[in-house]
Amino acid sequence: MTAPDGSWLASGAEDGTVGIWDPITGTLRHTLAGHTNAVLALVTAPDGSWLASDGFDDTVRIWDPVTGTLRRTLTDGPSQVGALVAAPDGSWLASGADDGTVRIWDPTTATVRHVLTNHTDGVSALVTAPDGSWLASSSYDRTVRIWDPTTGTLRQTLTGHRSPVMALMKAPDGSWLASAGRDGTIRICQTRDGGHLATTRIGGTPPVFPLTTDSRAVYCAGAHAVYGFDLLLTQGQGPNQASD
Repeated sequence: MTAPDGSWLASGAEDGTVGIWDPITGTLRHTLAGHTNAVLALVTAPDGSWLASDGFDDTVRIWDPVTGTLRRTLTDGPSQVGALVAAPDGSWLASGADDGTVRIWDPTTATVRHVLTNHTDGVSALVTAPDGSWLASSSYDRTVRIWDPTTGTLRQTLTGHRSPVMALMKAPDGSWLASAGRDGTIRICQTRDGGHLATTRIGGTPPVFPLTTDSRAVYCAGAHAVYGFDLLLTQGQGPNQASD
């Protein structure tokens, strides 16, 4: 995880520590100690003012990456947290847990604003719209759900995967959402109404989406290779199929 301005680099370790590094010199600036088990994910505020970490110890911790001090510890229930995402303006932080819940936090006060409970199995990934207007969660229950992060209401439930959904990626403009499942498929759906746009299959499991270059391309790391797909458009209506 890098700072928005590139001034620092953060890494999480199995011993529960988070390292803050100088990306130019490679020197360690701070070691953030507090988690009592391995660190699973990191996310930073859009302005770099705070860094959040989650771990196997069932907590989310918010740090000052410049001074290395702990600001807040977020705890609400015993479930292990496995996914984090921050609002584009830093006004909220969402965490997904292995009990299927998504919690939306106020990162300043460490209070829970909403607990989203519709998933029936653990949450695997979270993404948010570029303007923060929606929050999407994927789950081992084979669904993707799109929420209103302000009210905590469920907007859409996306189905179609035949096995757990492991990764999510949004279009740069937020108009579509790509999900990758253990069934070897990638599904593209509209975020506005949940409409299905395209499905493609790759060899092996697609666990992550490293990047997307623009709203017409998807790049996915599979079990044996990295795949690139062009989303073909028809009369400006969005992607209707995916091709290598």
